[in-house]
Amino acid sequence: MKILTTIAAAASALLIGYEVIWMTVPDPIETDSYRFEIKTPWSRADKCEFKFKVKNISSDILIYKQHESAIIIDGKEYHETKKKFLLQPGDRNLIPQEYVVRGERDSYLTENFSFKLDGMYTLKTDGPKLDVPNFKLPVAKNSFKVGDFTVSVKDVYKETKETKVKFDVLYTGPDYGIVNASKISATIPEKGETIFANDYKNSDYEILDQGESTKIEAILHIPARYADMQFANMELIWNDCFKVAKAKKLPGKTVEFKIDPGLTEAKN
Repeated sequence: MKILTTIAAAASALLIGYEVIWMTVPDPIETDSYRFEIKTPWSRADKCEFKFKVKNISSDILIYKQHESAIIIDGKEYHETKKKFLLQPGDRNLIPQEYVVRGERDSYLTENFSFKLDGMYTLKTDGPKLDVPNFKLPVAKNSFKVGDFTVSVKDVYKETKETKVKFDVLYTGPDYGIVNASKISATIPEKGETIFANDYKNSDYEILDQGESTKIEAILHIPARYADMQFANMELIWNDCFKVAKAKKLPGKTVEFKIDPGLTEAKN
């Protein structure tokens, strides 16, 4: 036991000569909602960091408020700058990111540290839609409010083969505003009840915090046998383009990092 203690003390003392200490890579953090994978954790005098990748494996929207997580060294928490990532429902990957702390310690060089993964939230997308009156084209009203959304016409392009309408959407509510332009459809009332889909290709949900805004589009291609879109009276049907949801915070997780002696020796 004494020999092992002496060896451990000697190994620790050797760290003084290392510029960078490389850590063992922990197993991914997995829950019913996400998979959080960590790569290349290391520390040196001026900073401590690792790369990470998140996969949303749920049917909800996943929000990661990165600044709520923390790297813990000697019992003290160090937080990243304020960042927020949004992951769409289903099996999608957030591109590799970095979690970096710096500037608050004389040295971040350490043999071990912890990471407290916090700030994961889910938003349900199957909540009630807002009841929005059809929007008439040619434009009869340049802006309207529905709940805590203000929708304003940005641009209108109305020709025989294509109609394109751009809107600015502002959300001022206390929860989260959910917008999905692909849900918009259109009709020509005088031609019956036929519904035409929005050809806008982005089917992702957009999430708005209080005071945030976004731009959405309706792009329509209606066959000439129904009408000449340049002159036809059309109506946009909002369907469930606009929703509001409360965020549900997920329990935090903690992982431990410790020195990888072999990798540290090889890279110094």
